Amino acid sequence: MLEFIIGILAISLVFYVVFAGADFGAGIYEFLSFITKRPPRKKLVEKAIGPIWEANHMWLILVVVIFFMGFSEAFAEFSKLLHIPIVLILIGISLRGTAFAFRHYDPIQDHWQKKYTILFGVSSIWTAFWQGVVVGALFGDLPSQQTDFYTTFIAPWFTAFSFAVGLFVVAVYLYLAQTFFLSESSDDPKVTRSIKNDVWKSLVFVLLTGGLVFIVAWAKQPKFFSVFFGHPASITLLVLTTLLFFPLLNSYKTQRFNLARILVAFQVAFIFMAVLIKRFPILLSFNDGTIMTYSSAAAPESTLKQLTIALAVGITVVLPFLVYLLKIFKTNRDRE
Repeated sequence: MLEFIIGILAISLVFYVVFAGADFGAGIYEFLSFITKRPPRKKLVEKAIGPIWEANHMWLILVVVIFFMGFSEAFAEFSKLLHIPIVLILIGISLRGTAFAFRHYDPIQDHWQKKYTILFGVSSIWTAFWQGVVVGALFGDLPSQQTDFYTTFIAPWFTAFSFAVGLFVVAVYLYLAQTFFLSESSDDPKVTRSIKNDVWKSLVFVLLTGGLVFIVAWAKQPKFFSVFFGHPASITLLVLTTLLFFPLLNSYKTQRFNLARILVAFQVAFIFMAVLIKRFPILLSFNDGTIMTYSSAAAPESTLKQLTIALAVGITVVLPFLVYLLKIFKTNRDRE
């Protein structure tokens, strides 16, 4: 049961990073186009994510439920020690959803549309950044004992490395969204060329922020390198990620944008899976040398059994209907 639950948790995390990442990237891209006086991307964003934007958070909800029910002890420590960036993420998600819904369904097209667009874009950047900060904090050691407020609740995430990871996540989300948008804009060659030019810029942004992460890690967080390069499976996934760049670049040149979407999704998924595999079976590590593993933090067997049944029912019943629902909405939107 434990292995099944961990597998579903990992798959849900990967799906959230890929699909919700592209969702957040859409808001980032629209905001950058807005402030640089580029052609507006509002219609393109609503066409791409309008039918499915709320469903992407299903993966985050599933992750939280599994984490809370299956590994409650680790969940308690995680949500306590990192509660500040977690609250900032939740604020960003709430503001972003509110802005998108009000803008999309407001029947009066007035000056409020501009305010909604700004809020939608800023909250997308805000949320993506703080998600990266939380990920960066997990590469370090969390405080094992509560002392003063700063040492316990701020120092674990208020680091140059965590902020560098936050910038990298923003860049990756933007790159994901732009690549996904290429296939959405295939009916307008002018828009496609514009997005294609932006994709190259975003790729440079990803490489620069990725390089910054490695530089800061070399100076401040040496454990990061052991996570990335200390396991054969992780190294294999990173090699595959690198090799995928060649067919990805070719797909941009040959206008095979659906293939590009698939390849970039696999790249992001492989990077995230490499981290998960290398850290396994560690959930949290602390500065006194102790660690919290999946097995040591696992809930009682009776709880795991109930969670396993619920996940099995969800996979076999709910998930197929969700896929079908998204397909219907997406097909209808494309026809419009």
